[in-house]
Amino acid sequence: MSGLVSAGLASLLVLLAVPVAGGTDPCALIPQAEAAKLLGVAVTGARSSGPATDEESGGMLSTCVFRTGSAAVALTYVEFASAKEASAWYRATLTEAQGTAGTKVSPDQNGSLPAFWATTQIAAAYTLAQARYVVAVGGGGPGFHLVSGQSIRLLALEAAKRLQP
Repeated sequence: MSGLVSAGLASLLVLLAVPVAGGTDPCALIPQAEAAKLLGVAVTGARSSGPATDEESGGMLSTCVFRTGSAAVALTYVEFASAKEASAWYRATLTEAQGTAGTKVSPDQNGSLPAFWATTQIAAAYTLAQARYVVAVGGGGPGFHLVSGQSIRLLALEAAKRLQP
């Protein structure tokens, strides 16, 4: 499974090393208090990793994991040199998710951005492509049912908006 989808679906188990545009702390993109508002649950901590080169995609990968009690929500994004590269990685991520046993993949019509949901029995991730970025928000854990799908989608859309110059 690609690094982006893996980060979303296994955020409690794996914290990826990730790079951010200009070396910015990934958790500075969406501050903890704002993440709590968007997610609709208390955020008890945040941990960032990156920026670092993602070996699978060749892009710069950044992650911020928000702790929500017994669950975790990971905001992951990969920055590419061009929108064409980002689009290609988005399509590769979608194709890989579609071929992963036990994962249900559903396209999302959020407007003009290509996006999809990848869900399992224990986790969910929302992935979208915008300009030079592929953004995913996902999570899991015992308390993850308290986080709504709409909240995950809103966090991903807000992060994608803020990544634009």
